[in-house]
Amino acid sequence: MQGKVEICGVNTATLPVLKSAETRRLLERARAGDRIAREQLISGNLRLVLSVVQKFANRGESMDDLFQVGVIGLIKAVDAFDLTQNVQFSTYGVPAIMGWRKASRRLYPMTRKQALELAVQTLAGNEEAVQVLHTMIDELPLNRWTEAAIRDSVEQFILDNGRPPLRTDFKKKCLPPHSVIKHRFGLTLQEWLDLNYPTEKTPLDELHAQATQDFIREYLRIQPVSAEDYNARRTHPSRGWYAIAKYNHTRRWRILLERLNLPIYNNRGTPNSTPQLKVRVISDYNFEDDNPSD
Repeated sequence: MQGKVEICGVNTATLPVLKSAETRRLLERARAGDRIAREQLISGNLRLVLSVVQKFANRGESMDDLFQVGVIGLIKAVDAFDLTQNVQFSTYGVPAIMGWRKASRRLYPMTRKQALELAVQTLAGNEEAVQVLHTMIDELPLNRWTEAAIRDSVEQFILDNGRPPLRTDFKKKCLPPHSVIKHRFGLTLQEWLDLNYPTEKTPLDELHAQATQDFIREYLRIQPVSAEDYNARRTHPSRGWYAIAKYNHTRRWRILLERLNLPIYNNRGTPNSTPQLKVRVISDYNFEDDNPSD
């Protein structure tokens, strides 16, 4: 394969290429238990993996995912190659790599990170190849979340929910994590949302006033005899009475009704009469004039 090929920003054209004779010698040493030869054999055939996965470049599959699976197929091909057969290693390796693409999920289900970590362990003696793989591990979230994928996920969220996402919504798997937004756009999540999906923010006092009006309408409609009765019978998707009470600086049902000038209903659904003040006169109390001179 000729030309510059990049995976996660690394120029894979700089990876070593083995000739047939050298490949044969390394295979013989690896079969005798030489671990260094095995690592050199694998790293020297990474470009063979690239040549295979490029055949699937236009099928909607991630090139990074295909490369990770192809590396595992290459490792298996190195370990299983039969030196007694009069064939080139590439002749055996190519179908092994392609076959592993289909068999990997069925036989060895693993995440992309696990596949890369396995390749790192196998190529531990090859610093250049390990550096490529470590870079791919660090960039895993970015492999999925391209700028187009980020915007598509947000637009889909808006279609599903009828509103732009909030910061807390980005904890869901359908939206990218905060770190991806920071890396892709150089902005915090809130800055990016304010720039691309601005929303008109309603002052808090207006929200409280609207919630109180909703409570009043619902209260007059159902005519509850208690706070429990109100919560049990209300159907309007508004806040409960206790939240409305706190908006009006109280925590008691009766005081809330008095502050909102609402009628207090009895079990017959009619307002109670205004309670009469009861005054107890203490006849034996001796009042003393504070200023006897007046």
